[in-house]
Amino acid sequence: MFYKVVAALLCSLVFCPVFSQSRQETRHEINGRVIDAEDKTPMPMVAVGIESMNLWTATSLEGYFTIRGLPPGRYQLTIRCLGYNRLQVPIAVPTDSLLSLSLSPSSLAIGEVVVTTQRGAGISTSTTIGRSAIEHLQPSDLSEVMQLLPGQIAMNSNLSTVSQLGIREVSGSTGPGLTRMASLGTALRIDGAPVSNVANLQTLSTIQDETNTSVQMYRSTAMQGSDMRQLSVDNIESIEVVRGIPGVEEGDALSGVVKVNLIKGRTPLTVRAKVDPNTKQAYMGKGFVLPEGKGTLNSSLDFAQNHRDIRAPYESYNRLSGYVAYNNTFFRQTKPLNFSFSTMYSDSRSLSQQDPDRIQEEEYLNNERSLRVTSSGNWVLNSALLTNLRVNVSGNIQQQENYQKVFRSFSSIQTLPISFVTGEFEAPYLYPLYYSEVTVDGRPYYFNATVSGTKTFKIGKSRHTLRAGMDYNLSGNNGKGSIYDIYQPPTGTGFRPRPFNDIPALERIAWYIAEELVLPVGKTFFDLQAGVRLNLIQPDGLFSSSENLKSLDPRINLRYRIFERREGLLNFLSLRFGFGRLSLTPTLAHLYPDKSYRDFSAFNYFDPPNPLAVIYTDVVEDTRNYNLKPAINLKYEAGLNIKLAGIDLELTAYSENMEGGFSHFRTYQPFVVNRYEGLTQSGLSPRYIPGQGVVYNDPVTNDLIVLTTTPDTVFRSYTYPENTLSQVKRGLEFDLDFGRVQALYTSFYLNGAYMNSKTVSTKDYFSTETSVRDEIIGLYQAGQGGRINERFLSQLRTVTYIRPLTMVVSLSLQTIWMEKNRYIHEDENGNPLVYTLEPTNDPYNDVSQRKYYKPVAVLHRDGSITPWIPEYDNLRPYADLIKVYGNTYYFIPNIYKPVFQLNMRLTKELSRSATMSFNVNNLTNYRPLQKVKGPVDSYIRRNQGIYFSGELTFKI
Repeated sequence: MFYKVVAALLCSLVFCPVFSQSRQETRHEINGRVIDAEDKTPMPMVAVGIESMNLWTATSLEGYFTIRGLPPGRYQLTIRCLGYNRLQVPIAVPTDSLLSLSLSPSSLAIGEVVVTTQRGAGISTSTTIGRSAIEHLQPSDLSEVMQLLPGQIAMNSNLSTVSQLGIREVSGSTGPGLTRMASLGTALRIDGAPVSNVANLQTLSTIQDETNTSVQMYRSTAMQGSDMRQLSVDNIESIEVVRGIPGVEEGDALSGVVKVNLIKGRTPLTVRAKVDPNTKQAYMGKGFVLPEGKGTLNSSLDFAQNHRDIRAPYESYNRLSGYVAYNNTFFRQTKPLNFSFSTMYSDSRSLSQQDPDRIQEEEYLNNERSLRVTSSGNWVLNSALLTNLRVNVSGNIQQQENYQKVFRSFSSIQTLPISFVTGEFEAPYLYPLYYSEVTVDGRPYYFNATVSGTKTFKIGKSRHTLRAGMDYNLSGNNGKGSIYDIYQPPTGTGFRPRPFNDIPALERIAWYIAEELVLPVGKTFFDLQAGVRLNLIQPDGLFSSSENLKSLDPRINLRYRIFERREGLLNFLSLRFGFGRLSLTPTLAHLYPDKSYRDFSAFNYFDPPNPLAVIYTDVVEDTRNYNLKPAINLKYEAGLNIKLAGIDLELTAYSENMEGGFSHFRTYQPFVVNRYEGLTQSGLSPRYIPGQGVVYNDPVTNDLIVLTTTPDTVFRSYTYPENTLSQVKRGLEFDLDFGRVQALYTSFYLNGAYMNSKTVSTKDYFSTETSVRDEIIGLYQAGQGGRINERFLSQLRTVTYIRPLTMVVSLSLQTIWMEKNRYIHEDENGNPLVYTLEPTNDPYNDVSQRKYYKPVAVLHRDGSITPWIPEYDNLRPYADLIKVYGNTYYFIPNIYKPVFQLNMRLTKELSRSATMSFNVNNLTNYRPLQKVKGPVDSYIRRNQGIYFSGELTFKI
């Protein structure tokens, strides 16, 4: 199947109509040499390119380069090299001179190291984080880098808990906090290859609601985003976070994309050690230049160990990772072909044991091993058909193992259903005290292939780039699933063990095409990026899906550059607009949930030594939702970029509307169970005979007596995946660069955001009360459990370069000016669905009465559904279905006072080969006990505790 797709794509690239250069237009070349600014030696393996034309090359061992195929005009030449500051040089074509370019090393001695984020070069709203900024931040995992984005809270490094990615998320009052959809909808790319978690099935049962913690394995990330603790940041050269509308080449995302570029090229032997009160990390890596122009080879090794509490070392997290990469550029002087091959290995282990002083022996263990291989090629063909051809092929195999040993205790002896099929069966008894041991074995695998081609050309003064491509993804799991003694189960009934290799693999194909346009209008410019992406899930053809799971995602970004010049008071002014539709594929656990096992007691006679229990098991063989669709997010953006009087401002307003988020929906159905008449006399020794029922011998006559049965209608229930979640996000982000005050050797930056998020459920749901659960079920209107979160946060950063001391110090003042959150229960029009017994105009803000809500319909034991009528309000058992919130102030918003936090980071070059870094969060240890505004006294400490870490780096 895959090979047919690749062949079809290549044919489409070959025969697609393109606008080739006019034959009368003369194409030129530019030649140059790149050297080190300090020692004047040649700079081998430097990337030189003109990004607007998709043309690039790499220097030879002597530092020379040639770029061919340029029509006359003015261009921006970009030169990049690992360990050196990026250089951009304006050039005019044609030119007969040999360019001589010098790169300056990235060093504190010259005060040009960038330790803050930079604006992305594309039209969409994005942020670029370079290697120097990462080193200055001293993160322990990738998620910590996200705190550099506007509106994100600074966080203390912590490897003891799962960490995940999220963009434009606001929840909770003490930290960033991520929902499952937020982490699942943030796409991660490493060297262009996607990092997926859709085949993670590390849970006891995929039929259970993912919020039910009683059936979740220790720190599992099933049905959510990947755990970022497994990725070391020491191998990262740069990170680009696309917060806005990504190009159509980016798929399977909702909120944005995080693009990670790993280190490739010559680097000194680097040894790094980092410590904080709970974590120890060590890293060693080097980049080699192979002889005779055969490319570069990078290798590294990283180890990290964390204890949640150093006073209790029996809970720990350990990570060992390695990285090897080869990179080379062939045909440098003609049609450069850059080829890279990398492999990453990660072995992480979370272990939690009980205090040795406790009697109960409980243990949780989470092991995960991952081997990731990526191969990519970027070929500058510069032909009449294609300017660039890109190919990226990657694979990832994982071994996941979750083990838990838990002490179980019950108030009495219980029956134990063990049947895997529908029917009536004799069942054993489960005694109230025992140890349950369970292992969940997962073997996810992922394969991805991407092929894309671009054609850059000019029509008059306008410059065009056509882009077309295809993605293919294959994900599956060959694990054994849950492994445990069925007579000592890990939790209650409702599921049975299931091998993961019974679940079908997930295939996805995506086709995309886009146009990038630069159109001069007088002295202004229009920049356009527009395209469309077709996603197919479980395809049975090039453009069809066997599951009818398709989505068409159009996206457009528009920028109008009104003013642009180097001199004067006003240097730059532009306006940006964007719209995009993003879609997210359900995970394997959502697409192929487990069977549902409902067990009903038909007979129970506990009279040792001859007890007897008979259970009727009903198996729902297929709990799939064949109408499950990808989640959709519609994103809108408007932005302003201006540079005035040396102050650079980026302002972005956004609106996001996510529909169809994944959750588990519970349904109820009437079901008839035959219950046997009870026996009260002891010593009868009843027996169960299949096909005949429960029998016993009369103790007087010894006659065989068959117990009679009575039909009883009950409700069986089970959950299945559904598109029920909706989230609306609104916000305003700002990012100001005030430039450097030379007298103070200090640069000033200010960024932040106002964020508003509203999450609600969009599907009517069934629920009941204990007193009437076998009689009637209520159907309630969607909207229960909604939440609104708001926050306005700013980060004022100062970066001071002290060149004589080769030191940089940055201070960050984080201020949360406003934060509030509240629960809501309302319909799609914003009308409250709760009421009070004494009528009030605003039930949300009334604090004198409890809030009630009633069903809109009732499900009866005969299977009929009738609308709720006013007479039911005071009629039992219907009135028992009217639900009440536990307190009178449930819907009152929690409003928090402003709070600030001062963070400091210091980097000092001890010598040309040694660097020391120090990091302190909440430098003043300011943690006020704040009262939450509301009718009752409640207090919270919102700032994190003081945190510090140190890092020492040697480069030889």
